[in-house]
Amino acid sequence: MENNFKVGDKVYDILHKWGVIDQEIEGYFFVKLEDASMIIFEKKYNLLSFTEYTLQGFTQERPMELPEVGELCLFYDDEEDLEEGDAWYGKFKSYKPNEERPYKANDNSSWSGCKRIKILD
Repeated sequence: MENNFKVGDKVYDILHKWGVIDQEIEGYFFVKLEDASMIIFEKKYNLLSFTEYTLQGFTQERPMELPEVGELCLFYDDEEDLEEGDAWYGKFKSYKPNEERPYKANDNSSWSGCKRIKILD
């Protein structure tokens, strides 16, 4: 299984519950648990997850990071829009994954893609 974890990630283990990856050293994760104790997990055999799980299953797939509502974004329908400058700037409103154009801007327009815009101080 591919290793999707990094230091600082909040992770769940069915036996030890929630913790944060504190260190990654030579094939091992050192996870600091909520009670401040430390548990060591061997990377190739770990059962860490980004979500709480039961024995029926869990995921090690990194969750999608969406913009905050009202955050300034660049909306587009395909990669060509970005290359040709045909993208539209606006504020993020919502994301509905089951729709053909899942990203919605504050003016209620719907788009296929969305990228955050970094504002430099």
